Amino acid sequence: MRIAKEIGALAISRLTDTGFHSVGKVAGLHLRISPTGAKSWIMRITIAKKRCDVGLGAYPAVSLASARDKAQKLRDDVGNGINPMAAKKQAKELTVKESNAPTFEEYAKGYIERHAFAWKNPKSHLQWSNTLATYAYPYFGAKKIKDVTLGDVTTAIDAIWQTKTDTANKVKGRIAAILGDAMDSDVRLLGSFKEALERRFTRKTGKKRGQHPSIHHSKIGAFMGQLSAKGGNAARCLEF
Repeated sequence: MRIAKEIGALAISRLTDTGFHSVGKVAGLHLRISPTGAKSWIMRITIAKKRCDVGLGAYPAVSLASARDKAQKLRDDVGNGINPMAAKKQAKELTVKESNAPTFEEYAKGYIERHAFAWKNPKSHLQWSNTLATYAYPYFGAKKIKDVTLGDVTTAIDAIWQTKTDTANKVKGRIAAILGDAMDSDVRLLGSFKEALERRFTRKTGKKRGQHPSIHHSKIGAFMGQLSAKGGNAARCLEF
């Protein structure tokens, strides 16, 4: 490919004619001047048998020297079999995907809606929603689900482990299920931390459940009278 005569920075600054101006040194590098007078660097190069105009930035924000460096790198990449346009497209798609990634709260609500129909207990939907809203969302609900860490989860569970062990166990399992589902759906790379959470939060480290207080035999009569006055099947069963 014929390389245009190399021109310097001073000559570049004096260019005013609308159109493309070859600047030399690197084949295909041009300064484009728009009808409004705006100037930008364009690299004309053949990629995958197709001629492409690749933007390298605006002038003078990108200097002549920097434009030549970028143009040479682009030419070297193409010579090594790299398709910079495909790489740029992939990077853009990844950026869009990252910006659209759901938060933990968004994904959790979707998970509940998708699975609620299979739960036998009609109250499960409400229980899942309430426990996560109370014990998980305040800690990492607004965080992208792909970025939720083991530390985030353990901090939330630690807050209630000693005082509400049974509830903490349920929340722990629900969080692990949601994170595991997100991993299966390729929304996150990290797992659910299920095994790590089981090792850290065991029944041995939780609050020991005490016995219910007993009633002295001398008070049974009064208690039965109070029980008889109560309505409902539970009172009748206990009375029996």
